[in-house]
Amino acid sequence: MYKWNFPNTTPILKLKKELKRFCYVVDIDEWETSKTCHKCFERITLYRNKKLCKEKARMSQYHSVIRCSSNECKLCCMDRDINASKNILLLLQCEKQGKRRPKCFREQKE
Repeated sequence: MYKWNFPNTTPILKLKKELKRFCYVVDIDEWETSKTCHKCFERITLYRNKKLCKEKARMSQYHSVIRCSSNECKLCCMDRDINASKNILLLLQCEKQGKRRPKCFREQKE
């Protein structure tokens, strides 16, 4: 099992205990899921767009919108949370089938 990235605080432990009464609970480490494209597993970048502010154009970042940095990938723009949830679903499927996590979702030990 993978550990959560945040401490198991009392509300989380209570929620997990309550959920276990009704279903099977699996801990999934979400490391790198919001920073990796769910289609090609390459790094993503924040979407940048020109924005007019007081008669002056400047580049601004939208933290909830991402785009894949790979030119071959078909992912143009997507909400970062939706991308992360698709990656977490993949990790859950790997866990259930007894497969290893894809390399892009494994922490690199130095």
